[in-house]
Parts: sequence; structure tokens; C-alpha cells
Amino acid sequence: MRIQNLVTKSNELIQWLDEHVYDLNLIEDAHSRSRLAVSCFYVALEHHRAIVLLISHNLHGSARPLIRILFDAFIRGLWLYRCASDDDLEYFKKKDKLKKEIERGGSTILNSLRAVDQWLSALVMPPPGWA
Repeated sequence: MRIQNLVTKSNELIQWLDEHVYDLNLIEDAHSRSRLAVSCFYVALEHHRAIVLLISHNLHGSARPLIRILFDAFIRGLWLYRCASDDDLEYFKKKDKLKKEIERGGSTILNSLRAVDQWLSALVMPPPGWA
């Protein structure tokens, strides 16, 4: 697929997300585990938009570093939602970051995420028309 076709498909995904995700008011409790995770997922979606915009303007070098940041935001949200302890959540709420031993010991996060592999696989379902 040429880059322009991928940009078109990505813009279709952004439109689908706008219609089905962005305006949802799913979370009542401002301090819940879900709220923290969703905030990370929204950051990942924002990075996705930026990547598509940059690539559509042939700014590939500027888009590339955002891929890592997008991935980090997604994994952080997934870890907060499925793996973090209550203490980890409290620390994240107060400091807006993970504890240093978690950040440096990526294996801790990865080991925790292996426990939710089936759940993660279920998430990787494309929107209608993308299959």
C-alpha cells in the first residue's frame, strides 16, 4: 500500500474514532482506574492524529519519534487499567508518572502485560471496513 493510501485509511480511522469514541462519557468517577487508563489512551489517539498529519505533509522524520510515544502511552494506559496496584494508581494520580522502579524495570510491566495477552489480542480488532 502506498503511503497516501495508508494516510487515507488512517484518516478514516480518525473519523470513525471521532464518531464512536471521543464524545463518550464512560467514566463517572474522576479518580477511577478506568479514568486514568482512558486518559492515557486518549493521549495515544492524539499522537496517532499527529503522526497521520505529519506524514500527510511528508514530515516523516518528525512523525517517527511519535510512534514510540504513542506506544508508551498505550502500554501505560493498559498497565494502569489491568495491572497496577492501588498504590501504583495513587502514585500516578499524584505525580502523573509511574514509579521509577516501574519505569526502569520495563520487564515488570511486560511481565504483567503477559498476563493480559488474551485481553490485548481482543483489542486488536479493526473498525468496520478495515479487515
